[in-house]
Amino acid sequence: ENNSNSLSHDAVWSLIEDNQNNFWIGTRGGGLNHLDNKTKRFTRYLHKAGSKNKLSHNDVRSVTEDKEGNIWLGTHGGGLNYFNVKTKQFTQYRHQPYKPNSLSNDVVISTMEDSKGDLWVGTEDGLNKLNITTKTFTHYRYRSGIQNALSSDGVYSIMEDTKGNIWVGTNGGLNFLEIKTNTFTHYRHKVND
Repeated sequence: ENNSNSLSHDAVWSLIEDNQNNFWIGTRGGGLNHLDNKTKRFTRYLHKAGSKNKLSHNDVRSVTEDKEGNIWLGTHGGGLNYFNVKTKQFTQYRHQPYKPNSLSNDVVISTMEDSKGDLWVGTEDGLNKLNITTKTFTHYRYRSGIQNALSSDGVYSIMEDTKGNIWVGTNGGLNFLEIKTNTFTHYRHKVND
């Protein structure tokens, strides 16, 4: 079961190379894998029910390395996880219905650290910005009839451009978030010009 010569699961959702030239691999049901590029050995990080400081879910959809070299993971049902590479401990960020500044949804599809060090988190229920200092989330969601809101709540990809603005891929088109005005512009498929 814990074969260090083997990946924990063949369905790979996400993959990054870290600043040490090692690989972090998120799988559909086998948790998080770390591949040491020198030894070609795998270390597996799996969810264990009731365990503290462990991975919250074995379905890891996104992996992001931050400026400190630590790893952020988006899971499909376990929220957002922060992995401290030195202590080998996980911190979980979950949706809490009665806490408005918590993660908007536990199905996390995409993650991205911006140039200011904040983490952007795409869920099936909107875009979230985690303020790293306060550990609180700001939510961006679709609002019917609101032109400058997010065009759809299913957020699949996030990137920052060279001017510090955020581009968001959703199941309702491409969104451009202008940071200065905090407003979205939508780009969608049109049948006729």
